[in-house]
Amino acid sequence: MQLNSRHNLTLFAFLIAFIVNQESLRAGYDSVTTTPGMDPNNNVIIAKDDNVTFQISATPFEGYVASNGYSWIFNNGTILAGDPTQAGPIVVTFGSAAKGNTNQCTVGLTHYGSEGELCQSPFIVLTTINVLVPQIVPKAIATVPANQARTIIGVGEEVLCSTQPPLPAGYSALWQTTNAGTINADTGDYTAGDITESEDITVDNSAGEQLDKITFAVKAPLGAPHYQITTDKLHVSGCPNAGFRATWVINPTNVSFYNVMFEEQMANWAASGYFFNCDNGKGHEPLAVWYGINNDNSSQVTDTNTSGYDSNQPTSNWAGLTEVMIPLDYRVNGHVHSAYYTEDEKASSSGAAGTCTISKNDGSSTSIASDPNAN
Repeated sequence: MQLNSRHNLTLFAFLIAFIVNQESLRAGYDSVTTTPGMDPNNNVIIAKDDNVTFQISATPFEGYVASNGYSWIFNNGTILAGDPTQAGPIVVTFGSAAKGNTNQCTVGLTHYGSEGELCQSPFIVLTTINVLVPQIVPKAIATVPANQARTIIGVGEEVLCSTQPPLPAGYSALWQTTNAGTINADTGDYTAGDITESEDITVDNSAGEQLDKITFAVKAPLGAPHYQITTDKLHVSGCPNAGFRATWVINPTNVSFYNVMFEEQMANWAASGYFFNCDNGKGHEPLAVWYGINNDNSSQVTDTNTSGYDSNQPTSNWAGLTEVMIPLDYRVNGHVHSAYYTEDEKASSSGAAGTCTISKNDGSSTSIASDPNAN
């Protein structure tokens, strides 16, 4: 079969033109540069509201009209300064909508021939640039309270700080904190200080420029522990007395104090009437050790609270009052904070039935003299 020579010449001319167009395309584009600069993986890392300047480095070639050839596609809805069909510079501001995201800029060519006609493959992607606008993401180690992303934390709480999007491997970032807390400068692992305060966490780039900041509200133990009664009646039958056992819950409960230790200090009872001989001037017997707290701020030990009693007192002398004020300390990060709260433990008795009520913080129990033994 003999090919039509005219047809062959037309096909040959088309192929030559296509090849020339493709070669021209490659000759017309060298690279895209950015300010700030990119890493080897085309990542640019900036803070919210920072600008990135994009510039195409191009070598003009015959028949290419640069002013209507380049296409810029941004996926973050930012407003461009300048004509996006130009080689640059194009300045983009990455605002609040960009924070916490990887924002892509795709640079391409809408290619035209020497006569202005659109080529067969009109859009060709030249490169994609990732603009990372990091947002600090905290994750508390304690699982109670359930919100591990909270920024209200207890003294001594540990929080793992990272960024979204994650910083690229090998990126040189510096984590810092203010006031009494400590932070690993490389990993962002943070431990709160030992007093109520506000602490800023920042992550900076290698030039010392701040990429993002969050603020933690650090809370110390506050007010009376809440009592959860485990044994509601302790009693010696035959005379006025009362008691109960309970665990504590340290307030406030919207943070966790799992790294905090607590200890009651020695104090003396002040008693009158029925309790004078058995209690007055005698020392309260606290737990002689520092005791720990669970994630939910409940104590890891049980507190036993009982009044004194005097089985030799006649019924006519069964009215009395006894009270002790107990300093409560906490220790965290190696620092002791003395008497952050003073607990009021007291008991009163009255009447021929020998009714006795003992209370401590918000826990209490009542017995009468004739109640059976309970322990």
